[in-house]
Amino acid sequence: MIRLKKKTRNIIFYIMLISLPCLHFLVFWVGGKFNAIFLAFKSYEGGEHWVGFDNFRDVFHNIAELENWHIAIKNSLLIFVLNNIATVPPTLLVAYFIHKKGRLGKAFKVIEYLPSIFSMVVQVTVYQYFCEEAIPTLIQHFTGKPMMGLISGLETRWWTIWFFRIWMGIGGSMILYINQMNSISDSITEAAALDGVTFWQEFWKITMPMCWSLFALQFIVSFTGIFGGQFNLVEFYGLESDSDLQTVGYYMYTRMLLGGEPAYPQLSAMGLIITVIMVPLLLFMRWGADKIDPMQ
Repeated sequence: MIRLKKKTRNIIFYIMLISLPCLHFLVFWVGGKFNAIFLAFKSYEGGEHWVGFDNFRDVFHNIAELENWHIAIKNSLLIFVLNNIATVPPTLLVAYFIHKKGRLGKAFKVIEYLPSIFSMVVQVTVYQYFCEEAIPTLIQHFTGKPMMGLISGLETRWWTIWFFRIWMGIGGSMILYINQMNSISDSITEAAALDGVTFWQEFWKITMPMCWSLFALQFIVSFTGIFGGQFNLVEFYGLESDSDLQTVGYYMYTRMLLGGEPAYPQLSAMGLIITVIMVPLLLFMRWGADKIDPMQ
């Protein structure tokens, strides 16, 4: 029996340990990305064959001709703006409250984060029941007037779904901000307290600047998902959402499922176009975030 040195055994163990994750990454991520790029130049109509830039031409033609595209792009951009305006301030304030309030803050953290541990289907089902049954029934009881469900009502459904996104987005972001705030050295806050810094002054002058890197990172990450998110429309409406609610991500997702294999090449071309547009913007945003970082 061959006896290997301890160092050799350790090297073999490490190779075996990381080989499967590396293989998974190469096959399903690197291989998938290259396949998506090649797919943008192919067509499956009449058999698989190369069509050059025809898919890209069709994408621009659809964007110019279809009204649904304009609505989807507008909704995607609007959701990004509203999400950052409505989510970040309350998330920061709740995280700061939990960070400063000790045991009370920990209890509040559990209450706030608890809904996030359930599956999205469960969350949507409960939310739909309250919006479609409980709230209209309660309002009708006090006013005596019948009321449509908030999700089925034409004037309320968009904002109702958007509120669901805000509500579910606060929990995960809050945990990240709390961890960032907990990493602030106690010596800094203690020195500030000795200098007479108030609760809110500490928040604006110390906590916010030291959380800037996380805030910038989350803003950039959310920007990458502008045209990829489907706004939970699949959970609420399946594949039959009305056009005035659709986003670019929802359009691509439903087109992939309903169109089948013939639709894949044009969707790949659409993804490449979005990538070419987004990468320079992301690099510029990263540069700008570093420039205005108050800790630099």
